[in-house]
This record gives sequence, structure tokens and C-alpha cells, in this order.
Amino acid sequence: MHDQSGAGTTSGVRAASISLDGTQSCVYAIHVGATFLTGVEVDMASALITSATKGPGASLEQHTTVPFRSSRSVLRRGDGSFYAVNGADHGTEIIPRAMATVDPGWVLSHCDLGATPAGWKLAMAECDLHDFGVGAVTLRWEPATPQDCTTQELKGVIEALHDASWTAVSSLITEVSLACQEALVNDPARLDLARGLAVENVAVLPPVGGALWLWHLLLISCPAATDHRALVDEVASVVCPNDHRVLHQRDHSFAAGVHASVACSVQGMESDATFLARALRTQDPWWTLFWRLDRVLLALQLRLESSLDKDDAAELKKRADLILEVSSRVDLLMSRLDSLLVASGARDIAAWEVLADAWGMPFRVGVVERKLVLLSRAYTEAVARISSNQSARVNFMIYVFTALSVVASVVAVADFAQGTNNSQIGVRLTIVLVSILAALVAVFLSIRTTRLVRARLRP
Repeated sequence: MHDQSGAGTTSGVRAASISLDGTQSCVYAIHVGATFLTGVEVDMASALITSATKGPGASLEQHTTVPFRSSRSVLRRGDGSFYAVNGADHGTEIIPRAMATVDPGWVLSHCDLGATPAGWKLAMAECDLHDFGVGAVTLRWEPATPQDCTTQELKGVIEALHDASWTAVSSLITEVSLACQEALVNDPARLDLARGLAVENVAVLPPVGGALWLWHLLLISCPAATDHRALVDEVASVVCPNDHRVLHQRDHSFAAGVHASVACSVQGMESDATFLARALRTQDPWWTLFWRLDRVLLALQLRLESSLDKDDAAELKKRADLILEVSSRVDLLMSRLDSLLVASGARDIAAWEVLADAWGMPFRVGVVERKLVLLSRAYTEAVARISSNQSARVNFMIYVFTALSVVASVVAVADFAQGTNNSQIGVRLTIVLVSILAALVAVFLSIRTTRLVRARLRP
């Protein structure tokens, strides 16, 4: 953790900025983020617990084309404490926010800048890779020269940077996704949450290796005498296409919107607004995860629905194992998200909650939880069917052995009554056939009764 209080002065910010409506308030940077699916999931324990020389992070670092960097725990700050009051960092990342990152210099050099709008420059580009199969690219655009702009014109600026960002990251995301798949193709920690879903027949899963959407964050600086609360609401009412949620603090205001958000800081406190920008960068991959989980669980439900009438023991066992694996992993992911937030600072959590409200995060988490409840019922049913089938097979064997015992007993009694073991073969055969037929009829009636009872109990 690094304390960044005091970095970023008023003069430094205004050296290249967009002055709003001819006032001293200015837009000094615009962050744009994109999430994508890497097509690779790995075991969480291997990604977070194993040493630096093992696990999927080490496999990624061995890739020769893309310079991956494995993320590791940061247990304490440089001063030995766990939490900071000032600066941009307000918590401790005991649980790394990403499995790995890509060298920022390499990311920046591989962005396609052909669509860069006049008067802007790409100052920073970073890429995070998460063990739950989601990657995220964050771009920082800064004005190349001082400009004047009205609040109404900011909407056009965002649209221009939106197109430029899409062009900049499209090929980059594809290259990183392919490299990630190549590096982890044989890694023992690799897994697939959608394994066994027959995804080629289910058109509900999102594509891999392409940008899914873009979010935008305007970073604004205003003089101490300016009401940053009113300013952020004024700007958000223009750049946010729908509604927005607002978080007010002493030196900052944060307006969270679906497409665009605004963070306004008092001049001289711009570095402390970094946590507002980090809220989007942290939450968007998790939002994407639950967006994908909803489709994975829907695909699993469709798969189960298509095989409801199958009582094959192998199919039921496969179904039960898949449900249990998916449910366990989703539960672990939710628990990990809770721990991530607990390890964050109070201001980070406040920004997270405001953004989650604007993006409808609680609703999507709730949908996943409800589908897990339905799948748990399906798991219970599958286990019950497996047990019932096993009992039926055991009962059938008992019936068969009982029938053979009855036949043997009848033949023995008949022989004893006749006082001979070899005479009247025709009579003996008749007795045997009648006994076998009676035993088969009894077995058939028993099995039929059992199936009727199971059918009535089946939901």
C-alpha cells in the first residue's frame, strides 16, 4: 500500500484539462474500462494460497508473448499498519483483487490508438485477470492541451472517447485472452464452471475474448469555494443517460451512473479521489461474473430439464456431481467477495454500495442465489433417485434369489413326496416351470408397484 496524499496539485491538474463553462473547475482525466471473458477459470486456492513459484500465476508468468505478473498478498502497508486514513488507499488487500496483471507498459504499447480524438492522449492502460474467468482493461485518457468545454459538450466528449477506447482495446483483449488460454491449457488448477453443460447446444453463454461493454468515469477538480455537490449533480444529469446515485463526502462527490459516472474533488485532493475510480475497476469484473453466472446456471437448468425423464444411474450421478460442483464454487465466490469488502476501507465500501445500487448489483446477486436454491432442490432429487435406483437393484437381486430358493424348495418337496429323485421327469419340469413363472410374476408386480410409487412422489 502506498500513501499518495498531497500528490496532484491544482496547477498540475490544470496544466492539461478541460475547463468547464469557463470556470476554474476542470475535467483532468476520464477513465474508461472494459471487461471480457478469458475463457479460463482456475481453482481459487491455487490462485490465492500457493507460493509464487507454483499455481496458475506462475504458469502465466512463463508466457513468452504477453508479460503477465502474478498478484500476491499485501499483508501490511509500508509503515507496518493495516489501514490508512489519508491518501488513496484506505484498506489492505490481504486477498488480492486479481489473480494476475499484465505489464502496463506492454498494455499501453499494444493499444490501437488510431481512433484517438484530437486533443486527447492515452496516459495509462492496465489489465487485470481474475481466476473466475473475467478480465478487465482500464484506460486513462487525459487532455493533451488545455481546452474549454461546456457541461453539455461533455456528452460528446464521452462518446468520442467511447469509440476510441473500443478501438484501442479490441485486438488487445483478444490477444490477452488467447495468451491466457495457452499459458493455462495444461495447468492442474484449471477448471471450467460450465463443464458438462453441452454449451454447443445452449445459446445463453456469452462469448469469450471480446469486450462486453464500456464504463466511463469523469474526474473533475473544482476550487474549494465551489459547491462540488451541486457541480457533480449538474454534470451527472447531462452525461448519465438515465438516473444516477450520489455519494457526498467532505472533499469529494461521486455520482454513479450505468453508462457514465462522475467523481468531483476539491482542488489539491485529487489523489484521494483515486478510490472512487477504483470502485468501478473493482466492481465491474464481479458484476460481469454474476452476469455470466446467471447464464451458466440457466444453461444448467436447461440441461437438467432436458434429462428429467432419464433414470440412468450414470446420468443421475453426473447431474448430481455437476450441481454440487457449481453450487460449491458459487458459494465460495460469494464468500470471497464478502472478505474482499471487509478488507476494504470504509470509504471504499461506501463507493462500492453507491455504485452497486446504480448498477443493480444486489438484484443480480439475488437472482444467482435463487437459482442456486432451485439447483439444490434438483441436487436433492438426483441424489434421491440414485438411492432409489440402487435400492431397486438390490431389491431385484433379492427377488431373484428368493425366487430361485422357492423353486428349489418346491422341487425338493415334490421329489420327497414322490419318494424318488429321477422318476417322472415331465412332472419335475412342469413343477419347475410353474414355480419360475410364479416367481417372475411376483417380481414384475413388485417392480411395477415400486415405479408407480416413485412416479407419484416425483414433482
